[in-house]
Amino acid sequence: MRANFAKEFKTADKIQFDLLESSIFLDDNLREWRYLSKGHDYKKATDSDDLNTSNLSQQEIDDLLARRMRANFAKEFKTADKIQFDLLESSIFLDDNLREWRYLSKGHDYKKATDSDDLNTSNLSQQEIDDLLA
Repeated sequence: MRANFAKEFKTADKIQFDLLESSIFLDDNLREWRYLSKGHDYKKATDSDDLNTSNLSQQEIDDLLARRMRANFAKEFKTADKIQFDLLESSIFLDDNLREWRYLSKGHDYKKATDSDDLNTSNLSQQEIDDLLA
């Protein structure tokens, strides 16, 4: 905190990164800190499929999310983007705004709109739609 007030931003960033390496997340906007028992602050989305359709274990997912969080904080955006792509290739979608992840059992995160007509007037089956969206 003193480093930020003194405009020693590199020092403040290093302190924040050191805390993150110790599984402590410092949120400057909310002025709070919290333990990261899994090394990241993502939560599984409440509307996620329960069935793990990826080829990754829960521990591997948590490890990748933690690595991605550290890479983003260190401004290693290519590394963070690659991890996000690898997760997506393993049928796991991240929503950075909501800090959530979910399994993609259909290979995509789209849902049929609630105000959509029930009658399928297209020439595509549900499976064909899912395949195209994936």
